[in-house]
Amino acid sequence: MSGFGDYYQSVMSKLAGVISGAVVFEDIKVGAWKQEVDSYPSCFILEGVTVLSPVTTLLSTNFMDFTILVVDHTETLDAGRVSVLNKAGEVKDALENDRWLTETIRKLEVLRFLPNWNQPHDTFYRWECAIEIRCEIER
Repeated sequence: MSGFGDYYQSVMSKLAGVISGAVVFEDIKVGAWKQEVDSYPSCFILEGVTVLSPVTTLLSTNFMDFTILVVDHTETLDAGRVSVLNKAGEVKDALENDRWLTETIRKLEVLRFLPNWNQPHDTFYRWECAIEIRCEIER
């Protein structure tokens, strides 16, 4: 069995694979976030808290939280809202259609879907939608 760090990274890679296989993004970043996005639409897979819960002396249930952030920009308010909701909805659907990440985890739950409207910039509107998920594993 590989170490927990390797396993954690493999879960993040599987998340990226599920997302890239279902939704077209200019860029998917794993474990990285920066305020100035280089290309749109983009997707960021951000680490969250991992709760370790011992079941027996040899087995633990781990709950790994991640935030999937979908970012897009448009010249009009309505187009941006529609675009980011559609992309984020496709990400949510793709994750729910592979709740085991191809047998990598015990189950995946989508906890929250959080659109963030209208962040005006000089020449465009930036739209974001966060999808908070929890992956459950036994190790």
